[in-house]
Amino acid sequence: NKASFQVNNGRVGFFSRNSHDLIEIESCLISEPRINALLPALRKLAATTKLPLQKITVQLGFPEPKLLVNLSLSEAQPLDRVVKDFCDQLAQEGSQCLVTVTKHPHRAGRLAYGSVDARLPINLCGLDLQIAADTFFQVNFQMAEQLFLALEREVAADRADTVLELYGGVGVIALLAA
Repeated sequence: NKASFQVNNGRVGFFSRNSHDLIEIESCLISEPRINALLPALRKLAATTKLPLQKITVQLGFPEPKLLVNLSLSEAQPLDRVVKDFCDQLAQEGSQCLVTVTKHPHRAGRLAYGSVDARLPINLCGLDLQIAADTFFQVNFQMAEQLFLALEREVAADRADTVLELYGGVGVIALLAA
């Protein structure tokens, strides 16, 4: 599961439709409980840091509920103790934290803190995958697994010699067809 929260004036939530008006949230009805459990810490972080925090993206591993949190800043600044403590706490729990800088919150940013090798472990269809913070992947892992397994059955039944994965993603379809 993945959630992207907007940050404005120390508040965390989602933008209202067709605007930049922030609607604060206590929880998200379609997010996994582990992401919702992190929301109080995210709100505290946003309210206390002096950094220009603009967006927080949280990804959840599968089947292990490890987190990969990306804190996106609108401009580069030295990290404050609030952000460092937050990232250290995540690391102690076996999760990872990145801080990136971007003028455009919908684009991947330049890494300012954390490991360029940060990856989220995901196991689908018996395949061990590693997903980076800026990698697109289906957010509903259970449905993705059902889809990939159905596709694998169809390819096996058709006995195809060649399978083209035209949208590569992380290569799950090609790996299953191999």
